[in-house]
Amino acid sequence: MWETLNQRKFPRLNIKCDIEVSGPRNAFAFSTVTQNIGAGGVCVILPRELSRSVPVHLKLYLRKDQSPVECSGRVCWNIGSRTLFKSKRQFDTGIEFVDIPPEHRETIRMIVAEGLEGR
Repeated sequence: MWETLNQRKFPRLNIKCDIEVSGPRNAFAFSTVTQNIGAGGVCVILPRELSRSVPVHLKLYLRKDQSPVECSGRVCWNIGSRTLFKSKRQFDTGIEFVDIPPEHRETIRMIVAEGLEGR
């Protein structure tokens, strides 16, 4: 189903990490978990559709023993879906990292590489 979306510059790892997604001037704020992550961005499920190119602020909790990764992002895509047991819509949302410090990008790259090796 997602084959066409998986043509990315950075490989992705299906992993659940806590993440906070907020909008400019706190227009919205969501606490959720990642569906997958790569050095270039994340996929999350949100309860609301966000337009493409909307800027966001991310706070990503990769490991419990580390401070969260904070950076800017930009919504690249979203796909609406319904949950199995509810009629409530949710949105798979792809977010590209925009201003991520190089050391945080490298940390994510290492976590993804370790996860992919363990398969």
